[in-house]
Amino acid sequence: DDPPHLGLDDVDAATAADAAGNPDARPPVDAGPDAPPLACTLVPQSGCAGRACDLRNDGTTTCRDVTSGGVEDDACTAVAQCAAGYSCLNTASQGSCLEFCRDDGDCAPASGSRCAIRLSDGAGNPVPGGVFCSQACAPRSGAGCPATWNCAPIDDAAGDFTRCVPAGAGGVGATCASVRDCRIGHLCVERGATTTCERSCRVGVAGDCTGGATCQGFTNTSTIIGGVEWGACQ
Repeated sequence: DDPPHLGLDDVDAATAADAAGNPDARPPVDAGPDAPPLACTLVPQSGCAGRACDLRNDGTTTCRDVTSGGVEDDACTAVAQCAAGYSCLNTASQGSCLEFCRDDGDCAPASGSRCAIRLSDGAGNPVPGGVFCSQACAPRSGAGCPATWNCAPIDDAAGDFTRCVPAGAGGVGATCASVRDCRIGHLCVERGATTTCERSCRVGVAGDCTGGATCQGFTNTSTIIGGVEWGACQ
């Protein structure tokens, strides 16, 4: 068999687009009637006295309430469900809390988190200050992601990273259009003329694949995070 090719425009079409600056949707930021007149600071958080500094879609900052302290492995439906320093971004109509950042140093690039997720307005224009850390997660188990979400390794010229996306139901061999069609621990990869869900694995690590399969790196790009090359079982 031919080695796997990382399909769907580098792991997942919408996920790869996030890294290129295309919009993630986001619930509205409700500042409440007592929003302070002065701008607060996103990174580091300051100026809100026990509340959270968050970003409006016009690029201005405001203070908001925190109803629960959600972080990067928590799902959300409203920004108030995320802790100070985080906001709720939607991926495939499901939300997770992502951390504001200025550069990779605010994240954990060695663990797979980079300052690579950009918020855009309804016209597709980047929102000033709307940059977030991707989740540092485990592609084989989904650890570090909200429950029922998958972890996808993303190839990026500035440095590979991981991103949580809602998981599908596809197991090994299931036809897929994106990683969102595949269950936790699986990627959507091209093998010749077919695109199927296959088990995520670490190249050169014995035991990641079973049934006589071996872990093969991707032919179109090497995806390396924290010194580990990711591939698919074949």
